[in-house]
Amino acid sequence: MRSSNTAAAIAARRTQTKDKLDRVTTAIGQLRRDRRRLTVRAIAQRADLSATFL
Repeated sequence: MRSSNTAAAIAARRTQTKDKLDRVTTAIGQLRRDRRRLTVRAIAQRADLSATFL
């Protein structure tokens, strides 16, 4: 029982991480199109993430 809970937690974390990485990719594309500076802070703000994630 415990290993299935662990597997579910790992799967959920992977899904969340993939979603965040997709948001980062989108944010970088938007910043490039807008000809803005690509900084950690700008990407984090645009992707609505913390800078520590990046």
